Amino acid sequence: MNARRNCFLLLLLLLGGADVARLSAQDPALVEALAPLLRAEDRLEFDPDLFGTAALHPEPLVRRTAALAIGRIGDPRGSAVLVRLLQDRDSTVLPDVIFALGLLADTSTVAPLINRLKSSDALIASAVAEAGPALIRIGSPDAIAFVEVVLKGQG
Repeated sequence: MNARRNCFLLLLLLLGGADVARLSAQDPALVEALAPLLRAEDRLEFDPDLFGTAALHPEPLVRRTAALAIGRIGDPRGSAVLVRLLQDRDSTVLPDVIFALGLLADTSTVAPLINRLKSSDALIASAVAEAGPALIRIGSPDAIAFVEVVLKGQG
């Protein structure tokens, strides 16, 4: 029985990494905040009030989940929430926000995204890594021009 348990724990570690600890005791308040976001994403229903509130939640996981759900839902009304989230100060949130912007492919978000990339705030590598693909997915002339400049080493 211990061998089976150890295999199960190893599988959880491989699949979930650091999130294994969260499996043992979920915070009910966190579950309450995440559930409506996941439900909206599953139904592909954008609720401006729900996502606007989630973008202000004190827990970064809720803000990240909201950003990804907005991108996956694909409703352009979510662009405003994502643009606000570009200023999030938690380093784990920004990569998901940038990825979600790419999923939305709303050309109105190109300038705010480029401005965030050019800001004096240091960005973590995963946020920078998401920026190129996101801008290419958006595909506007400004987005492509920015990527070309960066690739040529001029930006």
